[in-house]
Parts: sequence; structure tokens; C-alpha cells
Amino acid sequence: MTTQVDYLAVSLLDNFKCDLDAIPLSAGLSIMRLDKLSDPKAHYLFGKEAIEFSNKVVNEPSSPNTHRLIPFEVGIGGVVQRPVELSNHTLYWRFIGEVPDPPYKNFDPNAAAKSFRDTLTALRLLKPEFVGRYPTRIIGDPSVSTVPGGFVISSPIEEPEYLSPYPHKVSQAYVLEASDIETLKLILKAVSKLSNMSLQIAVSRLNGQYIRNSVEDRLIDAVVALEAIYLSGVNDELKFRLAVRAATHLGSDDKSERSRIFELVTNAYDLRSTIVHGSVHEIAASKIFKRGSWKKPDELLENVTSLLRNALVSILTDLSEEYFGSKFHKELDTCVITGVPFRK
Repeated sequence: MTTQVDYLAVSLLDNFKCDLDAIPLSAGLSIMRLDKLSDPKAHYLFGKEAIEFSNKVVNEPSSPNTHRLIPFEVGIGGVVQRPVELSNHTLYWRFIGEVPDPPYKNFDPNAAAKSFRDTLTALRLLKPEFVGRYPTRIIGDPSVSTVPGGFVISSPIEEPEYLSPYPHKVSQAYVLEASDIETLKLILKAVSKLSNMSLQIAVSRLNGQYIRNSVEDRLIDAVVALEAIYLSGVNDELKFRLAVRAATHLGSDDKSERSRIFELVTNAYDLRSTIVHGSVHEIAASKIFKRGSWKKPDELLENVTSLLRNALVSILTDLSEEYFGSKFHKELDTCVITGVPFRK
């Protein structure tokens, strides 16, 4: 016996813009534009109060029955606008087909949540601007009774950390161009198959930056991620080995770039140590920061996180997870000893 399953999971993207209405990413997974608040799915995504609020405060555009989706939070005192404008694009996961009975054992609804987390990671690896998402809503969950001709929503499938709004000021929208899509698919394919523990830790720490309230905590995440990537098999001279391996990997045959990376990683490592060991509370107060060329801590963090992003993209797309696990670190050390540039 089989059961016909019609399963749809939707998660609203935050601070995301794209000119395309639909962006297929893999089988059943896409990014879809949701323009009309009259769309039945909007009711499940936002709730009645949010839609009514949007209708009140947004000027009616030329196209009837469409509104720009408005950021909101409901708390004490009613509805409060958020500083970041929500997107009208959603992550969209759909499965229609027959599964063996019982469906709750033979159909994995968590596949949608994993696909959404992987997509968000791939987007963050692709570009430096912030992009987030809001709780996943499920329509047509096979584990609940459905109403003929209508939608049924079950509980959100989402980890708590992804529910939190981005705590930092966002100055620029994440813009996905048509020319970015093939690279995004390539990164997403690698992320979805990721099994190496060191790379999983690095990716987790990259995502962890998006929920931290301070530059100091985000710097700690970034340095821990770099350690997970570059310090495999290393038990001593950790700072030096971390910096020289990163510079060798990402600096190519450009001596000035290798020197810049080495200095950046060395200072970031020292700053992380002063923070976690209680020597300073804020990066700006540290002598290590003051001796550098950065104007403010955010600039230092941006440089370190960019380095982390480049390292992960290089490993996942230019190299391979298998190469990383078997040859990557040995090859880096050989290049350091021989002075031959590392070739991706």
C-alpha cells in the first residue's frame, strides 16, 4: 500500500533581492517570489495580523492587490517595525508523489529543513552581505489530516538559532544576480553532501556569526573555523602553522598577498586569545588591534570572515572534500618547505 503525499515547505528569506521570479536549485528545491499577500500561502507565512498591518502602512502600488512585504515583530505594545526589510522571496521545497505506508516512517519531512539550511549556507558562502530566513512553514504535512481543497499547517521545523532576527545593523541588501546561480548551485551541491567533521565545524561557525551580538564573539567564531580548516594534525606552534597554511593556500604566488594573509590571521588569532582569556573585553581596547591598519573592529572582522569564506569555497568547489581529508594539509606543508605556490 502507498499514500499520495503533497508536501510543501516554505521559508521566507530576509534581506534578499533578486529580479527573477523562480530560481530552481535542485530537485524539488527553489527560490520563489511571493508578491501577493492574497496568495493563500501568505496567510500561513505571516499571519492575519501581519498582513493587516502591511495593508495599512504600505502605499497601494500600481498593480492591484500587491504590497511590499513589511518587517514586523509582535510584542508588548503591538506591532513593531524591524530595521531590516523582509524579502518577498521564499525558499520553496515541494514533494508530490506516492510513498510506501506508513508515510511517517517512509517520508522524511526533515529533508526540507536540511535543504533550507544548506541553501542559506551556500548563499552566505557566495557573497558577504547578510542573508537570513524565517521559520519554515509546512503545508500538506503527511503526518496531519488535510482539509479537502485547502491547506493545513503543522508546527514549524526550525532550529532555535535560525529563528532570531539578525542582531546587527544591515546596510546593504543581499542581491542574487542571474550570473550567480550556477556558482550557487555548485556550492550548494558540495554543502549538501558535506561529511568531513572539520569542514562541518567551519561551516557551523560561519553560520554562528549571524546570531552573535558582538564583534568579539563573531571573531571567535571565525578563528575557530579557520583552526578547523587549517590545523588538522597540528599540536604545536598553532598560531604560526595556522597563519602560514592559510597564506599558502589563499595567497597563491603573490608575495604581498601571502604576507597580508599571514599578518591578518596572526593578529586575529592573538585577539581571539586575549578575548577568551579575559585580557580585554573589547577588540578596540587591545594593543594588538591598535598596532594594525584597521580603522574599526568591524573592518578587521570583515577581512577575517572574507578569508574564511574564500577558504571554504576553494575547498568545496576548486578542490574536493575527499582531497581536503587526504592530501590538503600535506600539500600545504610541502609548498611551505619548497617555496612552490599552492595550486588549486
